[in-house]
Amino acid sequence: MTHSQNVDLSVAGPAYQARPDVVASDIGGHWALLDLETSLYYTLNATGAEVWNAMQAPVPLSHLVSTVTATFDVSEDACRADVEALVDDLVSAGLVTMTEPPGDAQI
Repeated sequence: MTHSQNVDLSVAGPAYQARPDVVASDIGGHWALLDLETSLYYTLNATGAEVWNAMQAPVPLSHLVSTVTATFDVSEDACRADVEALVDDLVSAGLVTMTEPPGDAQI
């Protein structure tokens, strides 16, 4: 599932985007990610897959939290902590890039 919406990155903080050379596939409700640069595999549960799919274009953390809370029965506070941890892990693994938006850019 891909979500598409206009997001004003100028006030949203850093933007996160899945690297285009990471291959993702749904395998029985879990997602397998293959980093083509390192040949390492990663797995995501359904919630992680929702976040991954939302990051196919640059999006702020607030958009990722909104995406998950709209799909799953979870409070925004609990969701924010879990999404932050997942995004940090994905950035650390090199699967997701983080960019600071320019002060006057709007998408």
